[in-house]
Amino acid sequence: VEVAGADGAPVRGTQVRCNGPEGEVKLARRSTGERAREYCALVEPGYFRVTASAPDRAPREHTVRLAPGEEKRIQVRLER
Repeated sequence: VEVAGADGAPVRGTQVRCNGPEGEVKLARRSTGERAREYCALVEPGYFRVTASAPDRAPREHTVRLAPGEEKRIQVRLER
């Protein structure tokens, strides 16, 4: 999951939650670069709900389906 502001810059105070068939999935913050804050997790196939939020930003929610062996990169833009 890559989280940034509408301009593509990192957003301070970003929080990302992921819920799947087995409940909440622990995400690891992979990096904070010039582009965005990145979070990752290894998960089993299925449907997942990813929610990103930050202070003074509107939260965003995405539903994602992962097939066996599939990798996905989710880009989330948080707007004021």
